[in-house]
Amino acid sequence: MNMMIPKHLCRRVLTSEQVADEAKARLKTVYQSVNLFILKQTIEKKLQVIFQYVKVTSNVR
Repeated sequence: MNMMIPKHLCRRVLTSEQVADEAKARLKTVYQSVNLFILKQTIEKKLQVIFQYVKVTSNVR
């Protein structure tokens, strides 16, 4: 069985012929500079602040 492994969005953009090389270079620079662990922590902290002011009526989280 030959299953295709889905490509990460960044990899799809970097391999696309429709994206300019300059844009790919900028994307590589940004992607390499991002610490995903710290990004997740930052997003979670901001979500906590947002949820303090919003009444959640469904269990979406």
